[in-house]
Amino acid sequence: MLASRLNQLRNQLLAAPVNSNTPATLLLDTIIFLLQPELPWVCKIVGYFLERNAYALIRDITLTGKESADSHSKSSLASLEHLLSLLSSHVGKKPCCCPRVDPNWSFSSQILTLPLLWRTFTFHTST
Repeated sequence: MLASRLNQLRNQLLAAPVNSNTPATLLLDTIIFLLQPELPWVCKIVGYFLERNAYALIRDITLTGKESADSHSKSSLASLEHLLSLLSSHVGKKPCCCPRVDPNWSFSSQILTLPLLWRTFTFHTST
């Protein structure tokens, strides 16, 4: 029972944006919307993630996505990949007012520890 629920969640997380009726995809798309660089509250949201160690959760989701990427088309990773690109590139960009981040615990440091990240999420090869 638990294994089938985990597989269902994994499939939702890796659903293509066209299939945005799943709760997990809606959550990812909402976070993506809130993290748009031109919005005035983006640093507050990134700071909230830092305070709550949400990066560890997103890193776990990314690992789950990477493990099952072979069974999904490359286009189905778009929402998760977009979220990763927004988070990993945010801190330090002008006019960033995020709290000081320990480089060992920043999202960029956490995400870069994932093996074979660039083969799974091709957007990172172009940034």
